[in-house]
Amino acid sequence: MAQDPQKSSSPQQTTSGKSDTIVFGAGCFWCVEAVFERLDGVQDVVAGYAGGDVEHPTYEQVCTGSTGHAEVAMIRFDPDIISLAELLDVFWQAHNPAVPSYLRQYASLILYHDEEQRRLAEESKRREEARAGVTLHTEIVPLGRFYPAEDYHQKYELRGNDALLSALSSIYPNPDDLRDSTVAARVNGYLAGYGTPERLEAEREAMGLPPEAHEELARIVARFRR
Repeated sequence: MAQDPQKSSSPQQTTSGKSDTIVFGAGCFWCVEAVFERLDGVQDVVAGYAGGDVEHPTYEQVCTGSTGHAEVAMIRFDPDIISLAELLDVFWQAHNPAVPSYLRQYASLILYHDEEQRRLAEESKRREEARAGVTLHTEIVPLGRFYPAEDYHQKYELRGNDALLSALSSIYPNPDDLRDSTVAARVNGYLAGYGTPERLEAEREAMGLPPEAHEELARIVARFRR
């Protein structure tokens, strides 16, 4: 069963010391990243490109359809807290793979890195097809190479809020550190509408945002409830 959309953990509760990754394509990566960033056990989500045969593609190249790549999200997670099966449940709910994508860029993909992931993905797809009574147009293929997208594609909702982006950039001045930050992932998820004021307040100390940044985020989260 998929995680509750409002369930998000504090950054200090997202790991038991273990880490694994899975790569999903489910449409625009701006939307996909926030869906998974709100989940307990998800440590970070990186938007990127995969599935094609052109090295180091740019967004403009991917948009032409000539690279074979799709927009994807690499999810780093703690398997002791959230299982791949649970992530797959969220994946199916996050988009409609019963309808073939009109562009390769937005293809439905599960890109695995070992045989256990392949097996779990195929079993999950069969169950979802049986449940929905439709054919799902989702490719299950080896990952090959994953290319992180340009910085301006990472944490899309966060980049639309200058105050919060500035606060987090002061904590993580290296763009790669900001991209890979669990705190930034949580903030991005809140800005996309996932989470409650009560949850945010409970996470206040663990997130460690400057007071002004926390209050800005709290105002935004409160508006979603109205």
